[in-house]
Parts: sequence; structure tokens; C-alpha cells
Amino acid sequence: MTILERIKLNSAKHPERVVMRTQYGFGEMTMKWGELDAFSDKLAYYLTKELRTNKPIIVYGHTSIR
Repeated sequence: MTILERIKLNSAKHPERVVMRTQYGFGEMTMKWGELDAFSDKLAYYLTKELRTNKPIIVYGHTSIR
């Protein structure tokens, strides 16, 4: 199972379950499985539309959610 398949599966089963938690400024930020799935879809759409290529790319993820 790929990471994208796992995200889709967990999003369908537990869309409101927290998958990531981070400190942000003076508070805490969380991301739920449903939000992660939606963000993943938006990123894929943007990259497909902007790059117009099927070549591999590197996506760097910072330690914060937003």
C-alpha cells in the first residue's frame, strides 16, 4: 500500500481523527485525516497544473503543519 492509498483509507475511516500535531506560536495546531487528504489532493492538482510533467519532483515538508 502506498502512502497516498493509506491517506485515502484513513481519511475515509477516520476523517476527524488527528493525524498531526505541532506547536505554532502560542498554541497548538492539528491536522485531521480528512484535512490531510484534501491538502494532498490540492497539492497534486497544483503540481499537475503548474508543472505539466510526469517527471518525479521533490516535495520538502517543513516541521509545521501550515
